[in-house]
Amino acid sequence: MTHRHLIRAFVMLLLLWSTPASADDSRHSLTYRNVMVLQANPILVRDELSVDYHFRIYDSPSPYLRNNYFGFAFRPVISPGFSRIGAAFEVAPVSVLRLGVGFEQINYFGSFGQLQGVIAPGAPYSDEIQSDRREAEQHYAASGTKLTFSLQAQNRFGTFIVRDLFELHRSAFTLRAGDLYYYDPVLDMLMPEQGFAFTNDFDALYISPFGLILGLRYTLTKAFYGTGDDPNGPTHRLGPSFSYVVFQNPGKAFDSATVFVLLNWWLKHRWRTGADVSAGFPFLSVGFSFTGEIL
Repeated sequence: MTHRHLIRAFVMLLLLWSTPASADDSRHSLTYRNVMVLQANPILVRDELSVDYHFRIYDSPSPYLRNNYFGFAFRPVISPGFSRIGAAFEVAPVSVLRLGVGFEQINYFGSFGQLQGVIAPGAPYSDEIQSDRREAEQHYAASGTKLTFSLQAQNRFGTFIVRDLFELHRSAFTLRAGDLYYYDPVLDMLMPEQGFAFTNDFDALYISPFGLILGLRYTLTKAFYGTGDDPNGPTHRLGPSFSYVVFQNPGKAFDSATVFVLLNWWLKHRWRTGADVSAGFPFLSVGFSFTGEIL
């Protein structure tokens, strides 16, 4: 499925579900969210856009039930070294639970040292080695797809929120002859040419009355190589998160703006706990997001 087909399918769905023939337009919503991220350890720069259509399934005054919906999303991601064009279907039968399935077409441009392939899961892929390969021009352009199944559970207890997001990824790439695995800069993991990985993000958050959100995040990532051996994982990292809502005006085309910092220390990683990068140097993600309503 090409980028053009994904975009065309999403536009057709929007036209279908946002038609004014509906008896209750308040059931429909079309929103967007854009996130710009600068990241270190590993280094990554990317911009993520999500345009989401939601249809409320049923009415309920209960806070545990009223934020129900099913919907579709268009989710492009751009980075200096790659692009991802994706679409997703999601359903939230109750406020505290969301299930989704998404498909992405991924293209590596052959720039900024990406993509890099290796012949075995035990092959080295530290930052230093990737830098050497980039200078030797051993990276190349490649493309593939990713299918993602997601499950998110969350609940709010007064000023506290507990949230867990589990994602199962199925990647299928076309690599250069001889390469069977590739480095995924988002997962920071060697991935099989065709195979599975999962990630799990757990967040505990405190919501202050003046826009500051303090949190603690734990992230687990694991790839499956089908060899009975996993020299690269699972990886674990843990640390605080800080967000501040700079602007908020619900219901507008530009209704919120947020800055955030995620500071996680690697608890287990093949290269980032002393073998290549000091364990004292954290994973750092700094970003800015803004949201709005289209319909």
